[in-house]
Amino acid sequence: MSSSRPDPALDAAVATAAGSSEPINVALMHILLAAPSETAARAALARATVSDRVTALTALLDACPGAFDRLAAIRALEQPTRGGAASPALWKTLFDRAAEIDEGAAVALYALGRADLLAAATGEIIASLAADDLLSPASTVLDFGCGAGRLMAALAPRVGRVVGVELSAHMAEAAGRAIAEDGNAMVVRGDGRDLAFLVTGGFDLIVALDSFPYVAAEGEERVIEQLAEFRRLLAGGGRVRILNYAYAGDHADRAWSIARLAAVAGLRVLAARPGGFAHWDGELFDLAVA
Repeated sequence: MSSSRPDPALDAAVATAAGSSEPINVALMHILLAAPSETAARAALARATVSDRVTALTALLDACPGAFDRLAAIRALEQPTRGGAASPALWKTLFDRAAEIDEGAAVALYALGRADLLAAATGEIIASLAADDLLSPASTVLDFGCGAGRLMAALAPRVGRVVGVELSAHMAEAAGRAIAEDGNAMVVRGDGRDLAFLVTGGFDLIVALDSFPYVAAEGEERVIEQLAEFRRLLAGGGRVRILNYAYAGDHADRAWSIARLAAVAGLRVLAARPGGFAHWDGELFDLAVA
Protein backbone atom coordinates (compact mmCIF):
# COMPACT_ATOMS: atom_id res chain seq x y z
CA MET A 1 0.00 0.00 0.00
CA SER A 2 1.16 3.53 -0.78
CA SER A 3 1.69 6.03 2.04
CA SER A 4 0.23 8.88 -0.05
CA ARG A 5 -2.56 10.86 1.60
CA PRO A 6 -5.97 9.17 1.17
CA ASP A 7 -8.75 10.82 -0.82
CA PRO A 8 -11.92 9.03 0.39
CA ALA A 9 -14.07 9.91 -2.61
CA LEU A 10 -11.40 8.98 -5.14
CA ASP A 11 -10.45 5.84 -3.22
CA ALA A 12 -14.13 4.83 -3.29
CA ALA A 13 -14.21 5.39 -7.07
CA VAL A 14 -11.15 3.18 -7.49
CA ALA A 15 -12.65 0.48 -5.26
CA THR A 16 -15.86 0.55 -7.32
CA ALA A 17 -13.94 0.34 -10.59
CA ALA A 18 -11.74 -2.44 -9.26
CA GLY A 19 -14.74 -4.48 -8.18
CA SER A 20 -16.94 -3.88 -11.20
CA SER A 21 -17.38 -6.00 -14.30
CA GLU A 22 -17.61 -3.04 -16.66
CA PRO A 23 -15.06 -2.76 -19.48
CA ILE A 24 -11.62 -1.87 -18.16
CA ASN A 25 -11.40 1.32 -20.25
CA VAL A 26 -14.81 2.45 -18.96
CA ALA A 27 -13.70 1.76 -15.39
CA LEU A 28 -10.56 3.83 -15.89
CA MET A 29 -12.64 6.63 -17.40
CA HIS A 30 -14.72 6.77 -14.20
CA ILE A 31 -11.57 6.96 -12.08
CA LEU A 32 -10.11 9.78 -14.17
CA LEU A 33 -13.37 11.74 -14.09
CA ALA A 34 -13.39 11.46 -10.29
CA ALA A 35 -9.74 12.50 -9.90
CA PRO A 36 -8.45 16.07 -9.54
CA SER A 37 -5.26 15.13 -11.40
CA GLU A 38 -3.56 12.19 -13.05
CA THR A 39 -1.11 12.11 -10.15
CA ALA A 40 -4.02 11.71 -7.73
CA ALA A 41 -5.50 8.91 -9.84
CA ARG A 42 -2.18 7.08 -9.85
CA ALA A 43 -1.81 7.53 -6.10
CA ALA A 44 -5.30 6.14 -5.50
CA LEU A 45 -4.54 3.11 -7.67
CA ALA A 46 -1.32 2.61 -5.70
CA ARG A 47 -3.27 2.72 -2.42
CA ALA A 48 -5.84 0.19 -3.61
CA THR A 49 -5.74 -3.46 -2.60
CA VAL A 50 -3.56 -5.26 -5.12
CA SER A 51 -5.52 -7.32 -7.64
CA ASP A 52 -5.35 -8.27 -11.29
CA ARG A 53 -7.98 -5.64 -12.01
CA VAL A 54 -6.05 -2.84 -10.29
CA THR A 55 -2.89 -3.91 -12.12
CA ALA A 56 -4.79 -3.80 -15.42
CA LEU A 57 -6.20 -0.35 -14.65
CA THR A 58 -2.72 0.98 -13.87
CA ALA A 59 -1.28 -0.57 -17.02
CA LEU A 60 -4.04 0.96 -19.16
CA LEU A 61 -3.42 4.38 -17.63
CA ASP A 62 0.26 3.99 -18.53
CA ALA A 63 -0.79 3.17 -22.10
CA CYS A 64 -3.01 6.25 -22.42
CA PRO A 65 -0.76 9.30 -22.16
CA GLY A 66 -2.76 12.52 -22.05
CA ALA A 67 -6.04 10.75 -21.28
CA PHE A 68 -6.64 12.67 -18.05
CA ASP A 69 -6.03 16.04 -19.71
CA ARG A 70 -8.42 15.25 -22.59
CA LEU A 71 -11.18 14.09 -20.28
CA ALA A 72 -10.71 17.01 -17.91
CA ALA A 73 -10.83 19.55 -20.76
CA ILE A 74 -14.02 18.10 -22.22
CA ARG A 75 -15.66 17.69 -18.82
CA ALA A 76 -14.88 21.32 -18.01
CA LEU A 77 -16.98 22.39 -20.98
CA GLU A 78 -20.07 21.12 -19.16
CA GLN A 79 -19.64 23.60 -16.30
CA PRO A 80 -21.09 26.68 -18.07
CA THR A 81 -24.06 24.62 -19.30
CA ARG A 82 -25.13 23.40 -15.87
CA GLY A 83 -28.29 25.04 -14.63
CA GLY A 84 -29.32 26.05 -18.16
CA ALA A 85 -32.34 24.60 -19.89
CA ALA A 86 -31.55 21.58 -22.07
CA SER A 87 -31.79 22.67 -25.69
CA PRO A 88 -30.23 22.07 -29.11
CA ALA A 89 -28.34 25.35 -28.77
CA LEU A 90 -26.78 24.12 -25.55
CA TRP A 91 -25.70 20.80 -27.08
CA LYS A 92 -24.39 22.52 -30.22
CA THR A 93 -22.16 24.81 -28.17
CA LEU A 94 -20.92 21.93 -26.06
CA PHE A 95 -20.03 19.64 -28.95
CA ASP A 96 -18.57 22.36 -31.15
CA ARG A 97 -16.15 23.20 -28.35
CA ALA A 98 -15.47 19.56 -27.50
CA ALA A 99 -14.65 18.78 -31.14
CA GLU A 100 -11.95 21.44 -31.05
CA ILE A 101 -10.27 19.52 -28.22
CA ASP A 102 -10.59 15.96 -29.54
CA GLU A 103 -13.27 14.76 -31.99
CA GLY A 104 -13.03 11.13 -30.89
CA ALA A 105 -12.87 11.76 -27.16
CA ALA A 106 -15.72 14.24 -27.39
CA VAL A 107 -18.18 11.56 -28.49
CA ALA A 108 -16.65 8.64 -26.58
CA LEU A 109 -14.80 9.55 -23.40
CA TYR A 110 -14.39 5.84 -22.71
CA ALA A 111 -11.93 5.57 -25.63
CA LEU A 112 -9.49 7.62 -23.50
CA GLY A 113 -8.27 9.45 -26.58
CA ARG A 114 -7.03 6.26 -28.27
CA ALA A 115 -8.05 5.62 -31.86
CA ASP A 116 -7.66 1.85 -31.45
CA LEU A 117 -10.10 1.72 -28.52
CA LEU A 118 -12.60 3.86 -30.44
CA ALA A 119 -12.27 1.62 -33.50
CA ALA A 120 -12.72 -1.51 -31.39
CA ALA A 121 -15.88 -0.12 -29.77
CA THR A 122 -17.25 0.90 -33.16
CA GLY A 123 -16.49 -2.52 -34.59
CA GLU A 124 -18.46 -4.17 -31.79
CA ILE A 125 -21.50 -2.03 -32.59
CA ILE A 126 -21.30 -2.96 -36.28
CA ALA A 127 -20.94 -6.63 -35.35
CA SER A 128 -24.02 -6.38 -33.13
CA LEU A 129 -26.08 -4.87 -35.95
CA ALA A 130 -24.86 -7.53 -38.38
CA ALA A 131 -25.58 -10.36 -35.93
CA ASP A 132 -29.18 -9.18 -35.72
CA ASP A 133 -29.47 -9.10 -39.55
CA LEU A 134 -29.97 -5.33 -39.59
CA LEU A 135 -27.38 -4.63 -42.30
CA SER A 136 -27.53 -5.54 -45.97
CA PRO A 137 -26.24 -4.13 -49.27
CA ALA A 138 -29.77 -2.88 -49.94
CA SER A 139 -30.28 -1.14 -46.58
CA THR A 140 -30.73 2.60 -46.18
CA VAL A 141 -29.54 3.72 -42.75
CA LEU A 142 -29.99 6.93 -40.77
CA ASP A 143 -27.25 7.71 -38.23
CA PHE A 144 -28.99 10.09 -35.83
CA GLY A 145 -26.44 12.33 -34.14
CA CYS A 146 -23.55 10.95 -36.17
CA GLY A 147 -20.84 12.91 -34.37
CA ALA A 148 -17.49 12.70 -36.12
CA GLY A 149 -18.77 9.99 -38.47
CA ARG A 150 -17.11 6.92 -37.00
CA LEU A 151 -20.24 4.77 -37.33
CA MET A 152 -21.07 6.13 -40.78
CA ALA A 153 -17.62 5.24 -42.07
CA ALA A 154 -17.99 1.71 -40.71
CA LEU A 155 -21.52 1.32 -42.10
CA ALA A 156 -20.91 2.64 -45.60
CA PRO A 157 -19.15 -0.47 -46.99
CA ARG A 158 -21.93 -2.73 -45.66
CA VAL A 159 -25.13 -0.94 -46.67
CA GLY A 160 -26.69 0.69 -49.71
CA ARG A 161 -26.84 4.21 -48.34
CA VAL A 162 -26.17 5.95 -45.03
CA VAL A 163 -27.28 9.45 -44.04
CA GLY A 164 -25.89 11.14 -40.96
CA VAL A 165 -27.67 13.95 -39.11
CA GLU A 166 -25.52 16.08 -36.82
CA LEU A 167 -26.20 19.25 -34.85
CA SER A 168 -22.59 20.40 -34.31
CA ALA A 169 -20.96 22.12 -37.27
CA HIS A 170 -17.49 20.98 -36.22
CA MET A 171 -18.62 17.39 -35.77
CA ALA A 172 -20.43 17.44 -39.13
CA GLU A 173 -17.24 18.64 -40.80
CA ALA A 174 -15.32 15.80 -39.19
CA ALA A 175 -17.97 13.31 -40.32
CA GLY A 176 -17.69 14.65 -43.85
CA ARG A 177 -13.97 13.94 -43.79
CA ALA A 178 -14.57 10.44 -42.39
CA ILE A 179 -16.84 9.49 -45.31
CA ALA A 180 -15.10 11.53 -48.02
CA GLU A 181 -14.32 8.43 -50.06
CA ASP A 182 -17.74 6.80 -49.63
CA GLY A 183 -20.05 7.65 -52.48
CA ASN A 184 -23.08 6.23 -50.67
CA ALA A 185 -22.81 8.40 -47.53
CA MET A 186 -23.76 11.97 -46.74
CA VAL A 187 -23.97 14.24 -43.69
CA VAL A 188 -26.62 16.89 -43.11
CA ARG A 189 -26.88 19.48 -40.34
CA GLY A 190 -29.90 19.29 -38.09
CA ASP A 191 -31.14 18.87 -34.53
CA GLY A 192 -33.61 16.06 -35.23
CA ARG A 193 -36.62 18.33 -35.28
CA ASP A 194 -36.09 19.27 -38.92
CA LEU A 195 -36.15 15.95 -40.77
CA ALA A 196 -39.05 16.74 -43.10
CA PHE A 197 -36.66 16.66 -46.06
CA LEU A 198 -36.11 12.94 -45.46
CA VAL A 199 -38.50 10.62 -47.27
CA THR A 200 -41.33 9.03 -45.30
CA GLY A 201 -40.64 5.31 -45.05
CA GLY A 202 -37.20 5.81 -46.54
CA PHE A 203 -35.05 4.04 -43.93
CA ASP A 204 -34.61 0.39 -43.10
CA LEU A 205 -32.59 1.17 -39.98
CA ILE A 206 -32.21 4.19 -37.71
CA VAL A 207 -29.29 4.14 -35.28
CA ALA A 208 -28.93 6.60 -32.41
CA LEU A 209 -25.51 5.99 -30.86
CA ASP A 210 -25.14 7.89 -27.58
CA SER A 211 -27.20 10.74 -29.04
CA PHE A 212 -30.68 10.03 -27.67
CA PRO A 213 -29.84 10.99 -24.05
CA TYR A 214 -29.71 14.60 -25.25
CA VAL A 215 -33.24 14.24 -26.60
CA ALA A 216 -34.37 12.59 -23.34
CA ALA A 217 -32.87 15.47 -21.34
CA GLU A 218 -35.37 17.82 -23.01
CA GLY A 219 -38.37 15.97 -21.57
CA GLU A 220 -41.02 13.41 -22.44
CA GLU A 221 -42.81 15.49 -25.07
CA ARG A 222 -39.57 15.87 -26.97
CA VAL A 223 -38.92 12.10 -26.74
CA ILE A 224 -42.37 11.33 -28.15
CA GLU A 225 -41.85 13.88 -30.93
CA GLN A 226 -38.53 12.32 -31.93
CA LEU A 227 -39.77 8.74 -31.75
CA ALA A 228 -42.81 9.69 -33.85
CA GLU A 229 -40.47 11.13 -36.46
CA PHE A 230 -38.48 7.88 -36.41
CA ARG A 231 -41.77 6.06 -36.93
CA ARG A 232 -42.49 8.22 -40.00
CA LEU A 233 -39.09 7.55 -41.48
CA LEU A 234 -39.13 3.76 -41.03
CA ALA A 235 -39.82 1.53 -43.98
CA GLY A 236 -42.07 -1.49 -43.50
CA GLY A 237 -40.20 -3.94 -41.30
CA GLY A 238 -37.67 -1.27 -40.38
CA ARG A 239 -35.96 -1.03 -37.00
CA VAL A 240 -34.68 1.62 -34.63
CA ARG A 241 -31.64 0.80 -32.52
CA ILE A 242 -31.00 3.23 -29.70
CA LEU A 243 -27.69 2.72 -27.95
CA ASN A 244 -28.18 4.59 -24.69
CA TYR A 245 -31.64 6.10 -24.31
CA ALA A 246 -31.02 8.29 -21.25
CA TYR A 247 -28.47 8.78 -18.51
CA ALA A 248 -30.86 9.39 -15.60
CA GLY A 249 -32.27 6.57 -13.48
CA ASP A 250 -31.39 2.90 -13.63
CA HIS A 251 -31.92 0.38 -16.42
CA ALA A 252 -35.41 -0.58 -15.23
CA ASP A 253 -36.47 3.09 -15.18
CA ARG A 254 -35.14 3.66 -18.69
CA ALA A 255 -36.73 0.49 -20.09
CA TRP A 256 -40.11 1.45 -18.60
CA SER A 257 -39.86 5.02 -19.89
CA ILE A 258 -38.97 4.16 -23.47
CA ALA A 259 -41.64 1.44 -23.69
CA ARG A 260 -44.31 3.85 -22.47
CA LEU A 261 -43.31 6.76 -24.69
CA ALA A 262 -42.62 4.62 -27.76
CA ALA A 263 -46.18 3.28 -27.58
CA VAL A 264 -47.50 6.85 -27.82
CA ALA A 265 -45.31 7.39 -30.89
CA GLY A 266 -46.52 4.22 -32.63
CA LEU A 267 -43.48 2.09 -31.90
CA ARG A 268 -42.95 -1.00 -29.75
CA VAL A 269 -39.83 -2.09 -27.90
CA LEU A 270 -38.47 -5.43 -29.05
CA ALA A 271 -35.47 -5.51 -26.72
CA ALA A 272 -34.11 -3.49 -23.79
CA ARG A 273 -30.89 -4.80 -22.32
CA PRO A 274 -27.24 -4.05 -21.60
CA GLY A 275 -25.34 -4.05 -24.87
CA GLY A 276 -22.88 -6.74 -23.79
CA PHE A 277 -19.95 -4.90 -25.38
CA ALA A 278 -16.35 -5.46 -24.35
CA HIS A 279 -15.27 -1.83 -24.80
CA TRP A 280 -18.39 0.09 -23.80
CA ASP A 281 -21.14 -0.14 -21.18
CA GLY A 282 -23.94 1.15 -23.41
CA GLU A 283 -27.52 -0.13 -23.20
CA LEU A 284 -29.35 -1.43 -26.24
CA PHE A 285 -32.97 -0.66 -27.13
CA ASP A 286 -34.54 -2.09 -30.30
CA LEU A 287 -37.81 -0.67 -31.60
CA ALA A 288 -40.14 -1.47 -34.50
CA VAL A 289 -43.46 -0.20 -35.80
CA ALA A 290 -46.26 -1.15 -33.40
